[in-house]
This record gives sequence, C-alpha cells and structure tokens, in this order.
Amino acid sequence: VGKVIDWADTTLPCQGSGGVTDCIRDNEGAIGYIDAGHGRDEGLTEIELRNLAGIYQSSREAAEAGVAAAAGDTLPSRADGDFSGVQLLNQPGEVTWPMVAMSYFYVRKDLSYIDDPAERS
Repeated sequence: VGKVIDWADTTLPCQGSGGVTDCIRDNEGAIGYIDAGHGRDEGLTEIELRNLAGIYQSSREAAEAGVAAAAGDTLPSRADGDFSGVQLLNQPGEVTWPMVAMSYFYVRKDLSYIDDPAERS
C-alpha cells in the first residue's frame, strides 16, 4: 500500500477529530471515522455494526451490555502477563463489538537506578 491516497475530487479535506466531526455534521450524507465519544457529544448518529453473532448494535449498546465480553478469556489475569495472545476483533457473543482496540502502558517495574526516592513515584 502506498503512502499517498488518491482521493476523489468530491472528497472533503477534514483534519483532526474536531474537523472530521464538523465535516460529518455539516454535510448531509457524509461518512467519516471519529471516536464514538466525539460523535455522541455532537449528537451525531452512530452506525450499527454486525457482530459475529449476526446482531447489529452501536458501540454504546455493546459497551452497556458488557465490554468484558469482547475480551473473552484472552486477557491475562495480571497486568504484567503475556498479552501476545489477546484477540479482541470480531469475537463471538451477542453483546460483542466487532472492532475493539486496547491501550497498553509500558511501565518500568524496577526504579532502583533512580537515586532519589521522591523521583521514583
């Protein structure tokens, strides 16, 4: 895949979450991708996606039904466990959302190399 997209002349140039939100809100029939929270804050209509069980739902409906269902048994029981087998996309279950992302934080466990204890926290 190339690094440059050859957009159609009818494509609207929208930058950042706020800009894409404005483009969606201000142009009837526009389609764009933004964080669901931005869309909800602006009162935009969210699409419903079909999950593996064949049920259409919004991300809000999936979240209210139980976000943990998407993770199934793939999440390690400890934060320092092995996350290499975590699979969150298109998991089985009636309340799962087919597109799920997870944020990871890398934290040093050993801060003994810092001399001043006040700087370790």
